[in-house]
Amino acid sequence: MDIIDTLPDEKKNEPWRFEGWLLLLGFGVVISPFRTIINLWTAYSPMFSDGTMEDIMVNGSLGFTAIIIIEIITNIGFLLLSVYLIKLLFQKKAIFPKWYLIAASCSLGFLLVDTLVLSLMFPNIEIITTDIIKAIASGAVGLLIWSPYLYKSERTKNS
Repeated sequence: MDIIDTLPDEKKNEPWRFEGWLLLLGFGVVISPFRTIINLWTAYSPMFSDGTMEDIMVNGSLGFTAIIIIEIITNIGFLLLSVYLIKLLFQKKAIFPKWYLIAASCSLGFLLVDTLVLSLMFPNIEIITTDIIKAIASGAVGLLIWSPYLYKSERTKNS
């Protein structure tokens, strides 16, 4: 028996490979901009096409108008951020986990603040719907499960 055969295997620092859980996370990152575009389109397209947006801008309260504008601008920012995350993911950049954490934190934080503000502005309207609950749960998964995974995973550490 050779002495080399009895030595324990050294940990190899292999670069990222898109497999296992990282493949699932990567799929979510890749579809994220498309989901954002679809959400923007379904939420705001009818408002622009039927004149509701013009009516809100002219006759709506300043607070409600500001909320709509802030939501649109923020969602466009999240769209750009999700495209940037795709770039970092496919270039296998070591900074990807940090930016993923930032995106997940900002997304969940904005959703919670937006929901809270709308529920305070419109107490008679049911703001917390199943869609909002699903979005909050999805954001919590991204923040509380995927972000720590990226920091603990050997595959992402070896970039």
